[in-house]
Amino acid sequence: MATLTRTPQGTRACPNCGALAPHDYCPRCGQEQSEEAVPAISQWIREALDELLLVEARLPRTLKRLFWPPGELWAEWRRGRRASYVSPLRTYLLAAIPFFLLVSTVEYQPVGGNLFHIIVEGVYYGAAPERIRVEVPDVPVMAPLPDSVRNDSVQVASWRAEFERRRALRQSYREALQRRLAEGARRVAELLPVLVGVIMVPWLALLLGFDPRRNERFASRLVGSLHIHAVGYVFAMLAWPLGFAVPAGLLAATIYLGLATYRVGPDAAAGAVVRVVITPVSYVVCFLATYVGLVYALMRFAPGWVFNV
Repeated sequence: MATLTRTPQGTRACPNCGALAPHDYCPRCGQEQSEEAVPAISQWIREALDELLLVEARLPRTLKRLFWPPGELWAEWRRGRRASYVSPLRTYLLAAIPFFLLVSTVEYQPVGGNLFHIIVEGVYYGAAPERIRVEVPDVPVMAPLPDSVRNDSVQVASWRAEFERRRALRQSYREALQRRLAEGARRVAELLPVLVGVIMVPWLALLLGFDPRRNERFASRLVGSLHIHAVGYVFAMLAWPLGFAVPAGLLAATIYLGLATYRVGPDAAAGAVVRVVITPVSYVVCFLATYVGLVYALMRFAPGWVFNV
């Protein structure tokens, strides 16, 4: 079994970073030192439990400071008090993962029930290549049955059969088109976590710095953006059973944004109000434009993936 290397003076060298570690923990990287480089199972389990319990101990404190008072967790990060709380990225993931798992269960219905379906259907008619299209044929409408044959049971039965056949044909093509659009909306929505995490979170951080007087580093604004998104996800999940998850999440995030930026400051009350008005509008416009552009690009260059064909 591998053992720890020692310097000529007999001082242990940390196997993780190579620094001298005369005590139980490495002064450079903080790794616990032991005689064996590969710990025993009992020690490994104990270290895993210690790490887990440390996170669990920090989590209630983090959630409390995240929600009340608004912006306090962000302010604590700016003060340099970070070891007592869960990291901003992990806080974001703790809220984002269950939210997007919930979003993945949505059934994308025809127009009128889902914004993402409406966007996919709108782009479909202008961007989808011909080989992907499901065309609804122009089935001729049945001419009225002449009065001279209304008493002829054979003629009436034949006319009704042809009428039902044409109506069923039109309906089958419409249903096929709606199924394809619903599948496309579901597939594109699978990219929502990436879209929000990679584009919208940094975009909100940029919006938080539109006032040059604040002279705030992007890293600090990014922390605020992660916290604001996390709050929005939580309130969206709470409002999910009521059927207005997205509006509730957006409203909660907007109110939180105003209160948090006013608390973190320096920002006058009037400035916070202006920020509450400008930032959400800019955010929503950017999100819709980015989503429409994403749907258009996917339909043009990867239609087979979008419609799973």
